[in-house]
Amino acid sequence: GSDEGCLAALEATNRTGHALADLHGRVADTARALKRLSEGTGDLTATLESMDAIIDRVAILALNGVIQASRAGADGQGFAIIAEEVERLAEGAARSRQQMALMVQSLRREIGALGGQATGSADLAAEVVRMHLGVRDQVREMVAAVDRPAPAADAEAGVADRSAAAPSA
Repeated sequence: GSDEGCLAALEATNRTGHALADLHGRVADTARALKRLSEGTGDLTATLESMDAIIDRVAILALNGVIQASRAGADGQGFAIIAEEVERLAEGAARSRQQMALMVQSLRREIGALGGQATGSADLAAEVVRMHLGVRDQVREMVAAVDRPAPAADAEAGVADRSAAAPSA
């Protein structure tokens, strides 16, 4: 009866402990993955800065092309058209780069918030695991107490044994 109930409680406590430890591990893994993802957005920022330098150089080349085309007069008309198109491409690239920078900034904020939540969840899961270990130890003590006879029962058994062994008068 009570032995079986205590053993069932101990088994349920053990299963719960394993599930909690697994949950803690998964949440901690998620927090680490979000941290790596956040670091990866730093790489994107560096790439965007590299794009800035390229866009600036293309814009300068386009400006120089327009200047050279105007110096060439009528003979530079074709080159002027190409230089103006290159300038429009540089402007479009600069707008796209700015949009990408805003998206990366937003992504970094979201990843940071999620990372903070995941870290908080991992800390909470670790605390729940610690609390569970305390409960598990208490259940083990209860099972051990049920398994050993109570001192009063030992004394009564001793009296009964002596009574049975005593000669009848």
